[in-house]
Amino acid sequence: MSASRSGQSRRRGQGEGSVYRRANGYWAGILDLGYVEGRRHRRTVSGKTRAEVLSKLEHLRRNHRLGLDLTVQPRPWGTGWRTG
Repeated sequence: MSASRSGQSRRRGQGEGSVYRRANGYWAGILDLGYVEGRRHRRTVSGKTRAEVLSKLEHLRRNHRLGLDLTVQPRPWGTGWRTG
């Protein structure tokens, strides 16, 4: 395991998720939520900066610990568009 110049480890701790940079320049993070009925559950977030992704991962981790529902609910068709 190599260390960064500041002397800290580059590895993330267990349960902290993984953060990486995509080919398009955006950052992505994956949080492993464990197994439910034999299937692995993960949530993926993305953002323009690494800090933004880390913030979103922390939000997901906190909500998962509190037992909140992490599923994405689609909006009804047409909401968000200006009418008239």
